[in-house]
Amino acid sequence: MRSTRTPDLQDDRGQVLILVSGALFTLLIVVGMVFDVGIILEQKRQLQNAADAAALAGARAAVDNPALAQAAAEEYLLLNGFDPADSSLTISIDPNYSADEVEVTVVAVIPTAFFTLAGVDSKTVTVRAVGEARPVRGAADYAFVALSETACSAFEKSGNSELTITGGAILSNSSCSSDSLWAHGRGAINAEGTDYYYEGDARVDGAVLLSPEPTEVLNRIDDPLASLSAPAVGTSPDSAGTSDSPAVTRINSAATLQPGVYWGGIEINGDVTLQPGIYVIAGGGIRTAGGGSLQGDEVLIYNTDNPGVEACGNVHLAGSNDVALTPMTSGEYAYVSLWQDKDCAETFSFNGGHSGTAGVIYLPGAKFSLSGGGTLGSIQVFADTIEVSGNADIAMDFTGYVGDTGTPNMVLSE
Repeated sequence: MRSTRTPDLQDDRGQVLILVSGALFTLLIVVGMVFDVGIILEQKRQLQNAADAAALAGARAAVDNPALAQAAAEEYLLLNGFDPADSSLTISIDPNYSADEVEVTVVAVIPTAFFTLAGVDSKTVTVRAVGEARPVRGAADYAFVALSETACSAFEKSGNSELTITGGAILSNSSCSSDSLWAHGRGAINAEGTDYYYEGDARVDGAVLLSPEPTEVLNRIDDPLASLSAPAVGTSPDSAGTSDSPAVTRINSAATLQPGVYWGGIEINGDVTLQPGIYVIAGGGIRTAGGGSLQGDEVLIYNTDNPGVEACGNVHLAGSNDVALTPMTSGEYAYVSLWQDKDCAETFSFNGGHSGTAGVIYLPGAKFSLSGGGTLGSIQVFADTIEVSGNADIAMDFTGYVGDTGTPNMVLSE
């Protein structure tokens, strides 16, 4: 008779228990190490955030006084939960990393829990941030501001001329996605900046050169003169027309004009001097031509309509002689030389060299068209749209008459 042997189930069960226990222990170690990694990554994230904040704070402080940069950076580390006096941290703050930049480097030793089972008691992590103070331009930094928020080619440079602006920049407020700012032809723009609102775009065609290249900016420039109220003055004794019967005041030889309202506009073919004061052109516009010139100190010319009688006329300042105007320097209309009613959409043309002109040209509802060559005076232009054309070079020394200069924008450059 054959004998049989019963398996030792208790032995098998013991082996399985050992295997399962080993697997569970290994799993526990893996889970624990994953937990440690998570803790380390979270600590590093918090440390990076603290370093970023410290670098930005240091850069902001350095704008006013570089000697304060380190203290400001350390303060923000502390505010974010990392004490510069903590022996587990090694902190390096370089307030002179480069121009307008502050570098913050933090090395931290982070203790581990489960990695100790593998002989690793801690992990060292390093974070680094570089804060930079980049100036944000304000209205006072711009020689030309195209105010329109929607027009395509809100600022346009064409032709073969070279436009050189000393001390000032250009801005297009438009969000036109194809060409908020358009430069074409074979000319050039040399300015402190050629900027466009970031929702729009800059288009450069042909051989035109821009120095610096177009730059997108995060903020539009609000119309700094939007709160101005229309001037109220009486009729000028030199006006050829009245409110009921407008007529063009024609000047064909040297003349001196008095301030007030000119009903029907002014046409200048001779040399005209304006006495100080406010000149309201009510319908008909104002034109210079040929050898005629226009000059005056502490004056404001306001172009508007004659309600119910005559619409706005355009302003066309041209000729071989200068348009040499200077603004008032006090009062509601300080620093504004030429202003066109927002409801007047007629193009304002400025042609030829006008080296004696100073002040703000303000055209909230119209195009400013600049052409011809020569040296412009110190002007600042706020217009709905702006066009610079022609083949003769134009140079300009800019003065920021109105608008606040922007405060620095803090960015992480590295």
